[in-house]
Amino acid sequence: MNQTPASPDQGGSPSTNNAPQTQPQVEAPVQMTPKQAIPTKLLILFAVGAVVLVGLYFWIKPYLTPKPVITPEPTSVSSADWLVYKNPTYGFGFKYPKEWKAQEKVGPNSDQAVVSLTSPETSQKTSSSTNVGPLSQYDFSVYYYDSVAEEIENKSNNWGATTLDELISKSKGVVKLTAVSKLGDANAIDVVWSGEGTYYTILATKNNHLYKIFFANRSAATELTLNEKEILRTFQFTTAETATVTVSDLVSKPEQYISKTFNIIGTLSMEGSLFGDVVGGGNAKFYLVDNDKKILIITSWAPTEAIQSPTPGTANPNVISNYVNKKISLTGQLQKANDAYQIIVPAENASSVKIIN
Repeated sequence: MNQTPASPDQGGSPSTNNAPQTQPQVEAPVQMTPKQAIPTKLLILFAVGAVVLVGLYFWIKPYLTPKPVITPEPTSVSSADWLVYKNPTYGFGFKYPKEWKAQEKVGPNSDQAVVSLTSPETSQKTSSSTNVGPLSQYDFSVYYYDSVAEEIENKSNNWGATTLDELISKSKGVVKLTAVSKLGDANAIDVVWSGEGTYYTILATKNNHLYKIFFANRSAATELTLNEKEILRTFQFTTAETATVTVSDLVSKPEQYISKTFNIIGTLSMEGSLFGDVVGGGNAKFYLVDNDKKILIITSWAPTEAIQSPTPGTANPNVISNYVNKKISLTGQLQKANDAYQIIVPAENASSVKIIN
């Protein structure tokens, strides 16, 4: 009789099949190893090293970075290729840049400069603006006067100054900057000349003549450009030559010659009688004539005495007759009196009268 094995539900024992039973694996907990602290000495060493490296970087940086090339500002200019201006009549000359413009007898006043220079910069400014004053059109001007007494403001205001110090002290618009400077080989005085503006000016006398160097666009020597400084450096006084002019020159352009001494050429004419009842008592007047132009001759003596060189002081009609209706030259100065121009022949110039063949 066969028996059926009982199931576990029926209270029987499970079968074993002779195989080992697998037990569940349980992982052991991970043991955490605590971090070890960095030694203090090592930290200090790192810090010191970092400081040393940073310092070394900044020390060698200037040698690693190329230095910019700095071009020094020029302190002078060469005038080797400049133009040369010479004025033998007024006895001076100088060099000036070939790009500059030189003009004679220009300016807004009757007191015109002998010569004025204009830089390209000023020319451009003048042409592009309507706010440029008449004086400011010229950067550098040279004025000439036969003496300090003939300086235009001195004369028109009756200051009576005969020296530079007197001229400066009597003019409220002139302030002295230095006691003594140089212009060429002559002592000079730097001043600020006031008018429509303030202008740096150099005053100098040479052979009793007054020279005025006028900078219309500068108020002090420190404002001068290198070109202007070089113009001054090249300024020289020369031996003045007395210019020769004709009567036509004097009559047609008198303002250019007023108060200046010249050799004058013309034909001598006489009006009136040479003598009256006494020697020298006549009403004769002498003129220099050139074509249809004529100008009166006046001297500090009677005209007859100045003309009858070389023996002034005696009224000798025979000598006068040698000059009348002859072309002559004489040294005199153009002056204006009673709205008329006349030639003044100083006594010391009486011997200058010569017949021109």
